[in-house]
Amino acid sequence: MEPTEYSDSEIDIYKIAKSRGLPLTHHDFQEGGNFNEEIIERVDRYGEIIPIIHYVEDMNTKVYEYDKYKEITHEEFKTMKPEQLANMSLFEIVPAEYVRVYFDFDIFYYSERSTEKVPHYIKTILNNCDALSETFGPYSYGGYTTNKWVSEEYGIRYYEQNDKVLSLHVVFYESKVSRSDLYVAVHVLDYKKFMCDFGVYEPGDKRCLFRHMMTNKGLIHSYGYIAEGKTPDTQAVTPNEREKIISFDELVNAFKSINDHEIDNKIDKLIKNYKSLNPYKTDEINEWFKKLNKYLN
Repeated sequence: MEPTEYSDSEIDIYKIAKSRGLPLTHHDFQEGGNFNEEIIERVDRYGEIIPIIHYVEDMNTKVYEYDKYKEITHEEFKTMKPEQLANMSLFEIVPAEYVRVYFDFDIFYYSERSTEKVPHYIKTILNNCDALSETFGPYSYGGYTTNKWVSEEYGIRYYEQNDKVLSLHVVFYESKVSRSDLYVAVHVLDYKKFMCDFGVYEPGDKRCLFRHMMTNKGLIHSYGYIAEGKTPDTQAVTPNEREKIISFDELVNAFKSINDHEIDNKIDKLIKNYKSLNPYKTDEINEWFKKLNKYLN
């Protein structure tokens, strides 16, 4: 809930900070609140026209541990070298309102044949992404694989000893969507065909982290390479405000275009589950029902 007992300038600061994914509460605006000064400093330094990528270096960082929050601009991110990123952990705080369309694909090792199937997996994934690019524009992909041929053919890192035969992140960096819309619409996908990990999305204002593919997970050095010579900022999910906005209908129709079947009632189940977890977000849930009604069987 936005503060209503503060000055217009404080409310503006709140809105700017919230749009950048910072978890704020009324306490942050009380007299003596340390975080208030930090927010004002960010607004003074960058204003509203320079979006900031916020991140933490430890995925277990608590929401309230503000002193561990870090920031970087897209321009600064663009110039970072692969060796810099490979030696750090960067978990991006996914903005609360608008995000770039992003996906995480993980294919785990099941048998010796798993590695042999990687060429089929990555070809299927990128073919689907090519189809989605008609709506979302160009995309950046990067990751690692246990298949040496795929590594050389697609320009991602060869990582022989791993429990995943393929780990791939895809970000469409010239468009942005409502984070809530993406959370709902992504469930339209046939996950068995698209192989997308739904665990990297969170509804509403709940904090969501997404690791940058060129960085590691701490002690596990499972960093990847970005393909096609693209720069690190193209893998950021925080918009730089130059992206075109994708509507909910465009989002759902793009996902439907790569499926072989009608959307089924799993969406209905998804929203009912969300409703049970978020009983006070009636207006948001009702809006989703209105949007999705024409797609439900």
